Amino acid sequence: MANRDEFIKNALEFINSTRSAQRIRGAKLIRKNGLTELKSELYAAFLKELKDARTWEVKSEMLKTLGALKCDEAMPQIWQIVERNLAADAVTSSATTAYIRLKRAHKDDAREIINLLKTGSYSVALGALTALAIDQMSPSEAEILEILRLSRDIHKHEDRRGREFGLIDPRVYVAIASANWLGGVQGEAVREWLNYCKVTAIYHAANGEERVNLRLVEICETVLKGKIPKGYIEIY
Repeated sequence: MANRDEFIKNALEFINSTRSAQRIRGAKLIRKNGLTELKSELYAAFLKELKDARTWEVKSEMLKTLGALKCDEAMPQIWQIVERNLAADAVTSSATTAYIRLKRAHKDDAREIINLLKTGSYSVALGALTALAIDQMSPSEAEILEILRLSRDIHKHEDRRGREFGLIDPRVYVAIASANWLGGVQGEAVREWLNYCKVTAIYHAANGEERVNLRLVEICETVLKGKIPKGYIEIY
């Protein structure tokens, strides 16, 4: 108990610090240790953070934690960010992941992910698919097949064209999550999708050179071997 009390005291001090690095540290500390006691305090700090357009990294970390702690009171602000549908924006991506975690009926409910993939920007799609991986979601067969269909060529998203070297291929997160999808009737479709990703794991570097996305290839190969990829998702 003493350690938890100390974590709570430190985290509260950090999220209310005038230094952005400390506020980031506080959000991570709360998330890592599941300090649900500080939900309201973090939400209040997040509302203050929204007034400063410069602190995108702080907002991103706070959003990750609000989603992890299931802070429902933050939903209006989170949805406002998602709804803006900005093309390449870290805050939008983190907000979308938090939105999925708050909105779904249960851990494996992928309905909102599918809805957002149909109309979302690159950042919205990335955030939605991130939720699949960090929570090791196992949606229904129908939802898995629809996610595979919608994400098959998502690396070609119009928001990513010409910026591939700076924007992650969202299929990385589907591939990680798919390690739990190989059983059942959808297994063959999952394997076909993974093999397709391997042969299309190409991006253009800043100088225009065509390169292989070795990270995506390695993840796909790991999953095809029946193993769960390790080390690709931070503590979220």
